[in-house]
Amino acid sequence: MTDQASAETRGVAALAERSGETVNLSVWDGHQAISVYQALGSNAITHYAAPGQINPAHCTASGKLLLAFASEHEIDKILSGKLHRFTEHTKTSSATLRKELVQIRAEGSAINYGEFANDVGAVAAVVRNMDGHAQAVVTITVPIYRFSSERQAMLIEMVVATASAISAQLGYRHA
Repeated sequence: MTDQASAETRGVAALAERSGETVNLSVWDGHQAISVYQALGSNAITHYAAPGQINPAHCTASGKLLLAFASEHEIDKILSGKLHRFTEHTKTSSATLRKELVQIRAEGSAINYGEFANDVGAVAAVVRNMDGHAQAVVTITVPIYRFSSERQAMLIEMVVATASAISAQLGYRHA
């Protein structure tokens, strides 16, 4: 395992331990987020998404975050196609999603509240390489009954801090 990969996995595992929730590290494949590493939380009820799981770009925290940092060509291609509705919370309007992507890009984090699965919420933050480009995303996935607005705020703070620490280990220096 490279130093870079071990820094990322150590950060993900530590966040799972601190939060008690499942944490994934995902990368962009040009169409969606792909989970490459997972650390399970200590809570009795956790979300399991094995490495290799595909997370749609328009309705998952990891997918939306990586889509926000994709090229305009990739964004246009995805948002001009049919956006599958998984739940009543799934956003299928490309205009609505474009507005959300602007906000996600500005904040460096994203939220999914039952958009992909009714009983699952998630928060995600961007991991940047030394050039400042989005390299990966760290996501905390939570059963919806433990995803109050207060808990969301706490988890966002935790995931952003972890993603920032991993980014710094990769050589990223915030301007």
